[in-house]
Amino acid sequence: MSAEGEADNIYSTATEEVPLTKKVKSGPMEQAPDSEWPEAWLMVPDGDIKDQKAPNKLVPNVPVSAEELREIGICYWKLDASAYSYPKIAVPWDPSDAVDPDLKRLRDDRGYSYADIITVHPDTLPEYETKVRAFFEEHIHDAEEIRYVLGGSGYFDVRNRSDEWVRMHVKAGDLVTLPEGIYHRFTVDEGDSIHAMRLFIGQPVWTPFNRPCDEHESRKKYVKSKVDYRLVEREIGDDAAVEHSGVEPALQRMDFADDDSVNDGDHSGSAKKSFDELFHTLANGAIRERTSDYHTPDFLGAPKNRMWRTAKGVADYLVVGERFNAIYIGDVPRLMSHETNLMKTWITQVDVLYECGTRVIIHAATEPEHIIVDSEAHASNMH
Repeated sequence: MSAEGEADNIYSTATEEVPLTKKVKSGPMEQAPDSEWPEAWLMVPDGDIKDQKAPNKLVPNVPVSAEELREIGICYWKLDASAYSYPKIAVPWDPSDAVDPDLKRLRDDRGYSYADIITVHPDTLPEYETKVRAFFEEHIHDAEEIRYVLGGSGYFDVRNRSDEWVRMHVKAGDLVTLPEGIYHRFTVDEGDSIHAMRLFIGQPVWTPFNRPCDEHESRKKYVKSKVDYRLVEREIGDDAAVEHSGVEPALQRMDFADDDSVNDGDHSGSAKKSFDELFHTLANGAIRERTSDYHTPDFLGAPKNRMWRTAKGVADYLVVGERFNAIYIGDVPRLMSHETNLMKTWITQVDVLYECGTRVIIHAATEPEHIIVDSEAHASNMH
């Protein structure tokens, strides 16, 4: 086991699996408004970090918004940790003992059945400095990571779509979840103390998978979940219907739903804009706002990862290429050259769509020629 794994398990004990709790019927607890999210910013490159516990902000500072954090899968709720009493260390701690109504609701909403409470401080954590350095190793987990800060403070660092470090400063009352498969790390700040609750669904597994682990199923799942497709169909019904409605061809979007159904928009006579105008709108980035002129409310929605997840090979892409005039592919991350499966998938999609004469708009983490990154060269630049 890695040093980071040992650090994760420093408070672990054998426990019996706890059955999942029932979910409340009142609906999930809403996340905190943007104004309450932790302060976050882009970090200096790893090679410029002299002290991991320092803020390590760029100069000038580059803030990262709550919206940007949500886009990479971060969830956040603000609770009142100071209003309730918690032990310094409790491994495990039964989440059914929660008194805070917000914590109880969130526990039930999300099915958290295990919890423990730890304090990372020189007086409570053996080999403190060694363990804190181990926490700072970049890694993923094969499950969601949930942390509720009861006291003190620290930093969660997560990779954005451009593979840059985003640092979140978490403090008492912050409950943060990191999605399965996201590259991240943790450190205390210069206060050298954090009191936190760790929550889990089912039996806890704290195993870290240190980078590089791009072929790990959880990593591939995370990368795929961040790719967004929008498509413009070549034809809508028969020519007479199109002529009668006044709708230009190519205003319909195909949504690759789980049942492979097609969601048709409302192609009323007031949808006057031509495909070229629509393509121009997409190409200029106005792709997340709905425009009533189109009368196709699903077209500019936010369908995530449907085609990436369901299309398996050349035959699938041929079907798409033959049916659609244009495809918008959003939120494409940088792909490391050793991510063989993802790289082949990407190249195959682009090649087949090109042969079909399908126009492709790509919104990516970098320029097209830099989407595929040489892994060895990237690794050498990070040290």
